[in-house]
Amino acid sequence: MKALIALFFTGLLTVAPSSEWKIKADGVEIKWEVPAKKHEGTINGLEAKIKFDPENPGTSTFEASVDVASINSNNEKRDNHLRSEDYFDVAKFPKIIFRSNKVEKTADGFNVNGKLEVKETTNEVNIPFTFDKTDSGGVFIGKLELNTDAIGLEGVAGAEGGKANCFVNIKVPVVL
Repeated sequence: MKALIALFFTGLLTVAPSSEWKIKADGVEIKWEVPAKKHEGTINGLEAKIKFDPENPGTSTFEASVDVASINSNNEKRDNHLRSEDYFDVAKFPKIIFRSNKVEKTADGFNVNGKLEVKETTNEVNIPFTFDKTDSGGVFIGKLELNTDAIGLEGVAGAEGGKANCFVNIKVPVVL
């Protein structure tokens, strides 16, 4: 009987296959940087449906969006310009949306491939990430590298030749 009880509690402490993780909003950090312009800031309002199994990543799925109106570079004039029709056009396109196609284990952690929707543009992107279990859940840490021309934000310095010119660091603490 003791063995059965121990097995039951051990099962509770492991991650169930493709468990749905809930975001701990107070610890989310999404920081962006455009080095050529020396601009950086944050974006908030993350909403996500995360089903993730670190032992079987192929069964995992990620759906996420951020509130573009929350963009903050600590410069109100620049932020309002970023929200305007010239860039994100928040009035027509209030969210940036990501939907995964595939999740794979890599030598350094994991990679999620999916579709990123910015305004009227949808692009396939890869987001390498790590997942660290904690006592209360876990933490996803990833980095997205973008070419702003490719995502419909033309005219941003450093995008010439199709190279990445915008870097987004993502930290998402989660609980089951």
